[in-house]
Amino acid sequence: MLDLPADRSCSIAAPVMTAIDAVIAPARRQRVEGIVYLLGRTNGPQACVLSCVAVAASANYGSFFVPSREMVRVVNIANDCALQVVGQLHTHPFEAFHSRGDDAGAQIRFDGFVSIVVPDYGNYLPTLRGAAVYAYDAALEEFVPLRPDRVFLVGARL
Repeated sequence: MLDLPADRSCSIAAPVMTAIDAVIAPARRQRVEGIVYLLGRTNGPQACVLSCVAVAASANYGSFFVPSREMVRVVNIANDCALQVVGQLHTHPFEAFHSRGDDAGAQIRFDGFVSIVVPDYGNYLPTLRGAAVYAYDAALEEFVPLRPDRVFLVGARL
């Protein structure tokens, strides 16, 4: 059995999941991969997602590409909001897993950066049903799966 890190976690505010669903919807209708960047805060191995940013990406059935100018825009929005780019969420046509293309194409990599892959072009959004959640491990220089019990959707009311 894979020994997944117990200290890493990701919390996502429920309203952000609704926003992500709206951002991903056009790509889902076109049956191409969709991507959104996640803004929030990190505290060591913990990421808290508070907002998201849509990007103009070129995409097809099984891949996407985000131009550098869009990455600059995402970082500027995060800075303007006093937040960090803490992760990304993208869709796959079928199963959710971090592919070799996902690894090679990750434009942001820092310890704890979250990468969420949702199946079926995001048909189950705004839930994370069937999703695979990873965090970048700088020591290993790779994305490692997060334990399912360390991924939290936080309701709008406390």
